[in-house]
Amino acid sequence: MNINDTIIVPKEANPFVNEYFIVKVKVKTDFKDNILIGNEFLPKETVYEGDPYIKKFRSAQIRDAILTLLPATAKLWTWIEYELPHGQDYLDINPDRFCKKANVTRRTYTTAVRQLKENSFICSSSVQDVVFINPRLVFYGSRLTKYPSHLKRI
Repeated sequence: MNINDTIIVPKEANPFVNEYFIVKVKVKTDFKDNILIGNEFLPKETVYEGDPYIKKFRSAQIRDAILTLLPATAKLWTWIEYELPHGQDYLDINPDRFCKKANVTRRTYTTAVRQLKENSFICSSSVQDVVFINPRLVFYGSRLTKYPSHLKRI
C-alpha cells in the first residue's frame, strides 16, 4: 500500500464478533509484585488469551511465497502450523494421518514436502518424517525464549 492510498473502513461491525464470540482469558497473579489500587496494595494480575495461538510473521516476501504454493502444499503448510508443538521448531509429521485428513495421496504429500523444502518453509532433519520449520515464518511460543543468543535490538 502506498502512502497516498485511501484506507476504506467498513461502517458496520464485524459480523463474526457477535453474541457467540468469546475470547477466553486466563489471569496470572503475581503476589511478589503489588500495585496500588485505591488505598490498597493488591497483587499484580496479568490477563492473557487462554486459547493456544501461533505467531505468523508478516512480510511481502512471505505472502508472495505462500501464494506460489500448490493447493496440496498450502494444505500441508496449514497442517504444520496447527500441529506445531509449543516452543519447538521441529515437527514429527505423520504422513498417513495427514494424507487421510487432507484427502491426498502419498505422492501428493511427497510433492508438497518437496515444495515446502524448495521454498525454505521447512528442511529435513536426521529423523525420518521430522522436519524443522523456518521460525522466520511461524512459531508457536516465544522466539525470545527459544533463541536467546539470536536477539538483536532494532
